[in-house]
Order: sequence, then C-alpha cells, then structure tokens
Amino acid sequence: MSTTKIIRANHGKAATAALTEAVTAFKNGDPLTAVIVVVTDHAQGIRLRRRLAARSVGGPSVAGITAIRMVTLLDLSRDLTAGAVELEGRRSVSDAVVLAAARRVLAEDPGVFGPVADHPSLERALLASHRDLREVDARSIERLARLGGLP
Repeated sequence: MSTTKIIRANHGKAATAALTEAVTAFKNGDPLTAVIVVVTDHAQGIRLRRRLAARSVGGPSVAGITAIRMVTLLDLSRDLTAGAVELEGRRSVSDAVVLAAARRVLAEDPGVFGPVADHPSLERALLASHRDLREVDARSIERLARLGGLP
C-alpha cells in the first residue's frame, strides 16, 4: 500500500519533531518499511538523517534511519519517470554538461555575448535560463524567439 502525506512545519525543532512523528507513523513498528522524504537539497537530507538518528537513540523511536531515503524533487522526478515510454531514448542533462556546452559555444562563437563571454556570471545565467526553458515545448520557444527578435 502506498501512502503520501504532505507535512508543513516551521523550520528547526518543530519540523524535526513533525518529521519524527510522521516517519514513526509510516513505519508503524516495522523498521524496514520504506519512507521517502523530499528535501530541498542533499545537505539538508544529511542533516535531517542525522537528526532522526539522534532522536531515535534516546527519544521516540523512528526505528533508526533504516529504509529512509532523503531525495530532492529532481531525484524523485527522475525515479518516477525512469522507464517511461515517452522519455525513451532521452537522457537527463546535468548542470555540468550544460555548463560545458555553454563554455564550448561561447569559446567558438560568442555572438552577442562577446564582450562578456569570459565572465563567470554569464555561465550561471545561461544555466539558469536552460533550467527555466528546458521543459518548454518547441512552439513556445519559437514564439519566444520571435518576440525577442532572434533569428
């Protein structure tokens, strides 16, 4: 049986207490019950895992941290779409790959970016634009290009 529950709590001790209660409830006495916790980033996942482990030692038991997975939304989306027929043949592109491609294009033909092609903030801006536009369909990209006066 799969159950989803969204818990909202203030940060700090209140959030840790709410997470501890939720994990305890989901595990229902079985330490091997799988629990997935969505976090903002991997560092937060490590901190939460440590807090849960510390709380289970001397306080309310969450059956330790066995079978608890901390994932980001990106990790979760990759897991959920793995094997999807619609995505067959497509690979996800990491930030490192996008940055490498941007550097190569800027080195070969910087175009309008010529005066600032070597500036590190341009790479970050291009990466952010890629993130914003990667889910936009081709027709919308064409409309955006026409509005911006791009060829």
